[in-house]
Amino acid sequence: MSPSGRITSASLLKTSWRDDRDAALKAILLAITNLDPPPSAVRFPQRITVRGRRSL
Repeated sequence: MSPSGRITSASLLKTSWRDDRDAALKAILLAITNLDPPPSAVRFPQRITVRGRRSL
């Protein structure tokens, strides 16, 4: 994440075993803009968990 709040890099630690879904998730994460800038004490890279659920 850049100091301006833009995600600059993303990688998956665990695959879904569906390359199309993994690529779509990475593309979505990299397209996110206008996040609040991280505090200066936060160091990157950071490991985060993304969880989803199916909608009906």
